[in-house]
Amino acid sequence: MSNKLRRHILTEADAMFFYKCATAKQSQDISNRKEISTIASKFGINIEFKSESCKNRSIEQDCIRIYGYIKGAGKNQLFFNHIRNAFAHLYIEISGTRCKLLDWNPYDSYGKRQNFKAALITMHGDVSYDSLKKLLCEFFSNKSKTKKK
Repeated sequence: MSNKLRRHILTEADAMFFYKCATAKQSQDISNRKEISTIASKFGINIEFKSESCKNRSIEQDCIRIYGYIKGAGKNQLFFNHIRNAFAHLYIEISGTRCKLLDWNPYDSYGKRQNFKAALITMHGDVSYDSLKKLLCEFFSNKSKTKKK
């Protein structure tokens, strides 16, 4: 398997969907909503927040993993930051009914650019595109809102 990453150009409809749900709506309050992983399970998607770094590029279907999670960090904010990055850097691939997502950090702690490797992956996933759309739409619906503490 090549370490060269492919970037993907989304259709206009797909680009507008990700822009609206993953970027434009981020100005809404996402902290006073149900946790994204709880809603995801309703649509057959498993979102995992891992404290360790990624070990390999493979990912099971219907799973999204976020690496480098620090306990107590806002999971909703973290999830949407990674979705935004994947969208902005053209690392969302839609093929048939599947959607593959990738976010990675190409720079070391000194700001030096690194070649792609699994340990640099900060989020990856392989999910049903239809299920992902339903998940994001429900997250931003009124029924996802929780009472402010």
